[in-house]
Amino acid sequence: MGQLTPRGEHGAATKAFEEPRMSDIFGHGLVIAAVVGSVLNGINQWEALLRQAQPDMIKLALTYLVPFCVSCYASFTTRRRFLAEMARCGMR
Repeated sequence: MGQLTPRGEHGAATKAFEEPRMSDIFGHGLVIAAVVGSVLNGINQWEALLRQAQPDMIKLALTYLVPFCVSCYASFTTRRRFLAEMARCGMR
């Protein structure tokens, strides 16, 4: 992981390195789920989209839920590493 760049006398992190908020993590997860889930639904259930078959509601839900969970997990992990690095550098 790269070095954090301090700013000013108090060693505050630069704007690019500010701590991500939980609402940002969930909001980002929702955007990722909407985009990736829609693409995957188009690929996996194209027959239902063309009204040639009934949609599988479990697949539909999982197609959106999995990208949301993966995105949030990755963000939480990154946030935890960020906070640990901040503490190690004495910036928190």
